Amino acid sequence: MSYRIVDSAVDGNRYLRMESNPGGEYAVILPEYGGSVHQLALHEKEDEKADESRRAPGNVEAKKLLENDSAEEIRQNPWFRGRILFPFDDRVYKGQYTFEGQSYQLPINDPEGQDALHGFLHSQSLKCSSHEGGKNRARVVLEGDIADKPGYPFHLHIKVEYILDADGFHLDIKIHNQGNGSAPFSVGWHPYFTLFTDPAEPIRPPGPNVDDLQLLLPSEGYIETDEKQLPSGLVLPVKNTELDFRNSRAIGQMQLDHGFVNKEGYMELCNGNTLLRILQSELFSYSQVFIPPHRSSVALEPISAGTDAFNFSQLGLRVLSPGESVRGTISVLLSRIR
Repeated sequence: MSYRIVDSAVDGNRYLRMESNPGGEYAVILPEYGGSVHQLALHEKEDEKADESRRAPGNVEAKKLLENDSAEEIRQNPWFRGRILFPFDDRVYKGQYTFEGQSYQLPINDPEGQDALHGFLHSQSLKCSSHEGGKNRARVVLEGDIADKPGYPFHLHIKVEYILDADGFHLDIKIHNQGNGSAPFSVGWHPYFTLFTDPAEPIRPPGPNVDDLQLLLPSEGYIETDEKQLPSGLVLPVKNTELDFRNSRAIGQMQLDHGFVNKEGYMELCNGNTLLRILQSELFSYSQVFIPPHRSSVALEPISAGTDAFNFSQLGLRVLSPGESVRGTISVLLSRIR
């Protein structure tokens, strides 16, 4: 097995494609859109007892895992598909918050015209500081600054390392405070997973839906929100509620847009014998689960804080002192279970 990076431009968009040969696994990164993960395809890893012909990656096409934007949608960003969310990972109510006694107003980009959503990085270009292929992995490193944005007069540097290897796909995110004062932040990733046998690209109705997919989320508590997705600041137990996914069960027809405390650090989505597993390091101690209206995918979002943590710091808001750094990792693994 070997790996390579293909750097290309199509319809005005730059694509960095990490791919294996002959395995056919790949990940496509968009550096001009905050390092968005545009596409991802992995093989189901067989257990060691599987015969060699079944385990040989060249004999089976890699499974496409993400619902992705069309070229036009990449610019429009209708659903934040694959985007890295930074320096806040969900919504800030009316874009207003107070930090260290000072009040701030963020730009409003909520389609309903109410809140600030998902930070600034999603529409900002990142510099590719290195990329390499080799025998054991493909690696891309993107980095850039969030500095003196409207309503966010802080200076944070973000470095994102993407790795495709025999185990799966990995994001390693490092955040460093380069400013002179303390800086609040949260960070997350917004992938929409399909996990179907033959997903169209992109999937749209009337294609398959997520109702029969099995979700496992070992969370004891969820973030209480109102009908506008605004939090009360409370974390409530999932026990005896429809949000209890501690044992794997079908999603069914549930309308999901909920944040969960996820100190166990993983989520699983299963379709038949295909198991998708997301691993989250300590930085990403929350998870958001969102099903868009067309129900052709489910967003399983590793996040460092719950919604509106800038106003409810108990929901995971992080603060970096000048010169301080923090680092976290996310892994996507795919396997075949028996």
